[in-house]
Amino acid sequence: MSCLRKIKESSAFREIPVVIMSSENILTRIDRCLEEGAEEYILKPVKLSDVKRIKDVIMGGDGKQKKRRSVRKRGREDRIYSLSPSSLVQSSSSPFSTLSLSKRPKLQTRD
Repeated sequence: MSCLRKIKESSAFREIPVVIMSSENILTRIDRCLEEGAEEYILKPVKLSDVKRIKDVIMGGDGKQKKRRSVRKRGREDRIYSLSPSSLVQSSSSPFSTLSLSKRPKLQTRD
């Protein structure tokens, strides 16, 4: 938390987007991080959909400030939902199987 505060107080680093990644699902801590300037708070285990959403928000270009505010306003419901028991169940397919790595061959799975 003090690291976030130092980043946001620094004139050199203040505009750099900060995403907090933590396993702590403590609503007061999440709210405090967002109030102190974090763009988003991602709960571990991180899902690929979380990473894509954050990438879109941070790299979005036009309307970036509006998108950041809407991410913050989404609030607790999304964070709590992301930790529902059904979302924590691992499927047999990896979330990374949807990624296309052009320089690497695809891994073959054994049956």
